[in-house]
Amino acid sequence: MWYYSVNGQQFGPVEEAAIRELYAGRTLSTKTMVWKEGTPQWISIRDAFPEIPTHLTTEEQALTWVAPVNTSWTAIIAGYLGLFSFLIFPAPFALLFGILAIRDLKANPAQAGWGRAIFGVVTGGGICLLGFLGFLFAILAG
Repeated sequence: MWYYSVNGQQFGPVEEAAIRELYAGRTLSTKTMVWKEGTPQWISIRDAFPEIPTHLTTEEQALTWVAPVNTSWTAIIAGYLGLFSFLIFPAPFALLFGILAIRDLKANPAQAGWGRAIFGVVTGGGICLLGFLGFLFAILAG
């Protein structure tokens, strides 16, 4: 049986299924503290149930517009390399990190970064293809 705390007020005992339902209904957040007998101290829901998906708080959602919160690091690298791939040199790396980011995001569905990963694949792959065609054209024309 679990106990949980919201705004300094303690509730419970409730079964684990009830905690999960309250979290799924967004009554509880990742910052909610929970405790059950045998647990040495109160811990966050995120630590007690690491497999549940993360719901971002309003502040965290606002922050995602500025900083990559809960975003795959490979997706972040893929996005920046994709942005700079127009300089030709980073294009293969943008493609590589984009593919790695997609694999990472499939393995960790709670993370964000799909847009950055796809951007890295598309721009990196596109610039690599254009570079290869330009090189091939130069050889055939020369």
